[in-house]
Amino acid sequence: MAVELLRETVVSTAINDLVNNPELGSWVETGLALHSKEHKRTHCGFCGTSLPENRLYELEAHFNDTYKQFTAKLDKAVRDLHIQKRSLELLVVPDKSQIYEHLAERISAASQKLSTFSIEVRNYLDALAQSLEQERDRVFEACKLEPSVVEPDCSIANPWISEINELIRQHNQQTDDFEGSVRDARTRLEEHYVAEAYEEFSAKEKVAEQLSSELRMLKPAAVPIQAEITRLEKTIVEHRQPAEELNAELASYLGRNDLQLEVSETGYSLVRDTQPATNLSEGEKTAFAFLYFLKGLQDKGFDLNKGIVVIDDPISSLDSNSLFSAFGFMKERAKEAGQLFIFTHSFGFFRQVKNWFNNLENQKKKDLSRRPARFYMLDPVHDGTIRKSTIKALDPLLHEYESEYHYLFKKLYAESQVDKKSTLAVYYGLPNMARRLLESFLAFRYPSLAGNLVKQIEQVHFDPARRARLLRFTHTHSHDPHVPEPEHDLSILSETPVILKDLFDLIAAEDRGHFDEMLKVVVPVPEEEIAVAARP
Repeated sequence: MAVELLRETVVSTAINDLVNNPELGSWVETGLALHSKEHKRTHCGFCGTSLPENRLYELEAHFNDTYKQFTAKLDKAVRDLHIQKRSLELLVVPDKSQIYEHLAERISAASQKLSTFSIEVRNYLDALAQSLEQERDRVFEACKLEPSVVEPDCSIANPWISEINELIRQHNQQTDDFEGSVRDARTRLEEHYVAEAYEEFSAKEKVAEQLSSELRMLKPAAVPIQAEITRLEKTIVEHRQPAEELNAELASYLGRNDLQLEVSETGYSLVRDTQPATNLSEGEKTAFAFLYFLKGLQDKGFDLNKGIVVIDDPISSLDSNSLFSAFGFMKERAKEAGQLFIFTHSFGFFRQVKNWFNNLENQKKKDLSRRPARFYMLDPVHDGTIRKSTIKALDPLLHEYESEYHYLFKKLYAESQVDKKSTLAVYYGLPNMARRLLESFLAFRYPSLAGNLVKQIEQVHFDPARRARLLRFTHTHSHDPHVPEPEHDLSILSETPVILKDLFDLIAAEDRGHFDEMLKVVVPVPEEEIAVAARP
């Protein structure tokens, strides 16, 4: 259509000056619109002279409707050509880096051809638009394209476009079926490896059949050998292995490895530095017996998960370091027991067990019957000359506090308030309890003298005679070398209630605030007394 427009002209009553001078014609065309009948101008807007009566008619005849329609068609054709060119500029063909590798080279070659042809078409559209713009200025003449401008044959691009679209379709299809492609690739890979290894597999299969045949012939000869292996393994499991494990635990427990168990026929012998061990210390005996007992919990004939384990004061004759070792070994070996009973006289060991039990799952439940652990104490009872024990719930002071100080204070204070004398058997353990309470109290008051009860008690401003009597009393079971009196002085023991009053008077004299606070803990005020005291 654009080429055809170049051949068209405007047929009209032409004014030669305007035809021969397109720029002048354009200027006059603009001015004519300003001097038209709508504006009713009778004088020239440029020079001011009056316009001849027929001049406007001549100009309107020159610029008639056919002229305007033709120039409008030219303008539209130029715009259409620019739009087509812009469309070609925006044409984007996928880069080969965006296409699967096996399609990349083909799409790259087709894209290159299409891109070259696109440049050729755009150049042609530029030349055609330029010719139409020239025609716009010379509407009364027919224009021609330059001989060098040849219209491209667009049909030659169709194969390239079709090939590019097909390659894009193949790429999209492969993407949509990626999982299927992966499965196919895996299958082909597996088949490749199977085919590659088939020959080797066949050879090894024949060797395996031959060896299986030989194995069937050798099995009867292996029966007595296997029986001997079983016997030896049983010996190792029941004797050698337990001995080695017990030796390692004994070394860890004692901090040295001079004491060892050696397998001797069906039993063991205890040696020290390869020589028969004699004169074992009480701590060594306790350690060995306790570890041997814990090892027995692993015996195949004992079902620990359903069994009942009773451990009675396992830290007797052990120092403080060994106490923690004993607790650690006991906790590790006995934690899975169906039911576990632990007895102890040591508050330090009890504190370890208490913290262990208090951190068990469900131990914090309000319903005591649903707690996995219980705490009890044996309370000695004297019935005439017979000494008995009763089981009762653990005193709350022992359960709630980390030290035994509160419980000792409560126990001794209660005895100090009893006016009627009891038998000596009742008092026998009280001097030792009194000493532990007094040592704990003075250790905080005079820490620089810790470990020297005589020096500590001398610092207290208290009646010297009562202070000396208290010191002699607390020596009854303590074996302090600074107190020369003989042990188990029955005359001292019989004065237990009086001397215990001396003890609490001394504590009150040294620290009245502490004494009063302790009484609030160990001697709770009855509710009725609180109510009376609260009345106005």
